[in-house]
Amino acid sequence: MMAKHELYQQIAEHFRLRIFRGELNPGEKLPPMRELAERWNCTVGTVQRAYQQLANEGLVTSMHGQGTRVAASLPNSQSSTLRTVSLVHKAESFLIESFMTGYDKNEIQNALQLAMDHWRQAEEAINKRAEVSQKISFSGSHDLALVMVAANFDELHPEYSLNLSFSGSLGGLIALSEGKAELAGCHLWDAKSDTYNDPFIKKIFSTATTAVTLAQRRVGWITSPGNPKLFNGINDLARDDIMFVNRQEGSGTRVWLDSKLAEIGLDGKNIHGYENVVWTHSEAAQRVAEKKADATLGLEAAAQAFDLNFEFTTLEQYDLVFLNKPEPHQGMQVFINYLQSPSAKKTIQKMAGYDTSLTGKIRQIQ
Repeated sequence: MMAKHELYQQIAEHFRLRIFRGELNPGEKLPPMRELAERWNCTVGTVQRAYQQLANEGLVTSMHGQGTRVAASLPNSQSSTLRTVSLVHKAESFLIESFMTGYDKNEIQNALQLAMDHWRQAEEAINKRAEVSQKISFSGSHDLALVMVAANFDELHPEYSLNLSFSGSLGGLIALSEGKAELAGCHLWDAKSDTYNDPFIKKIFSTATTAVTLAQRRVGWITSPGNPKLFNGINDLARDDIMFVNRQEGSGTRVWLDSKLAEIGLDGKNIHGYENVVWTHSEAAQRVAEKKADATLGLEAAAQAFDLNFEFTTLEQYDLVFLNKPEPHQGMQVFINYLQSPSAKKTIQKMAGYDTSLTGKIRQIQ
């Protein structure tokens, strides 16, 4: 009889190969130890040792009452030998299937060579596009017009496309300062100076930055069609019958709202739904449309998109900010040129509540 230490290794190798060949799928349960002991004519301890070997390699997991199962994912440290075994097994399966369907050896070899050639060409094209591509990473406040502008810009200049990530006005400026974004979008109102963005930009950045205006936007109270609860502005947020939906901290809309609440002495704790937070104007308007909220503060364009009632409150300025660098992003100037074009302004004007009189205007901020 084969020695026990050799037998447990043989059992482990048997299942190891089946796992790498794909014959045992992630999460699939291995046979119970007693059943396997009878099949291999050995003790339960030998099988247990084999399973432990597989567990040490990260190929299986064992939990009390659930047995031993194939791991959800194979470890990165799998040996080159096992990888080769798995690949050879797949190649053999392809050859057998090809032979059975009538192809001869030369046809199969030619087909494989053509496939490899096609793959190399595709890989070269992908690498070439990656070298040319100069995606501009954006982080900042959500804006409906910016989404449309980005889509048009991507179509016109795919090599310099905008990669949008909405994190709020303050989040965008912080991402820019930390080098996690190349372009930030913000509309932060400063109550002391009654101006947008510049005071916040000066506090966050010690180096010179450039701001270019995307547009001015009409912001107001959004309610159900016809305003059935007769919501009449910020003071009505304290009413017991009004459910509000808010924006996240750091967003320009939230900064404006909290400043105005402080002015009238209304604590957010006394507003039903103040803690109900969404990350975009579209989500806020959708909550009202679905009657999950009675009111929100948002863009006129968002209200129009969901056929909701809109009461104008303020005209805010949305700016795009980037750092002044000795070697600026190659696509940044291309994007600014596009933003200053009649095409971009026409795109923005399609949205309700946008004023493009300042669109594309550049200012330096020290």
